Amino acid sequence: MRPILSLAFAGFLAASLSAEARTAAPVAPQPMKQAGTLTCTIQPGAGLVIASARAATCVFDHPGADYFSDNYEARLSRFGLDIGVMSGQSIKWAVMTPGGHAYPGMLSGSHIGSSSEAALGMGAGAQTNFSGAGNTVVLEQIGSTLGVGLGLSFGETRLDLDIHDPLALAL
Repeated sequence: MRPILSLAFAGFLAASLSAEARTAAPVAPQPMKQAGTLTCTIQPGAGLVIASARAATCVFDHPGADYFSDNYEARLSRFGLDIGVMSGQSIKWAVMTPGGHAYPGMLSGSHIGSSSEAALGMGAGAQTNFSGAGNTVVLEQIGSTLGVGLGLSFGETRLDLDIHDPLALAL
């Protein structure tokens, strides 16, 4: 009986060590690569001292052999100092994901970052490093049009994106 218990214990120990070795192996994270671009056309708006919100329409283009384009309805909200009135403008972001992978609808949800903007007649702003989708998507601003207005703003910014599916609206 003793040899059977010893054999059973040895088998259990070997299986445990083998399972531990399999689960302990680290998985290398994929580097962040550009998966496409997100271009948003932002409607004119006014800052209300500590907060503002502006509607926008956005298009995500994923290039390559598996090209697709998503249309989003968006809301750009700022919390912080925001005083003034701005015209509409366009902002373009590089969309960074692990390995540069993308799929339709992946940008739906909230993306949070920081921003600053100044205008006296003509002005420009920066919306920087939005992250969303469990921090697997990062938006890095790569361009914008000049806005016309009078104002100063900076603070935390939230970009909420909702996929716009024309087929669903037609039904």
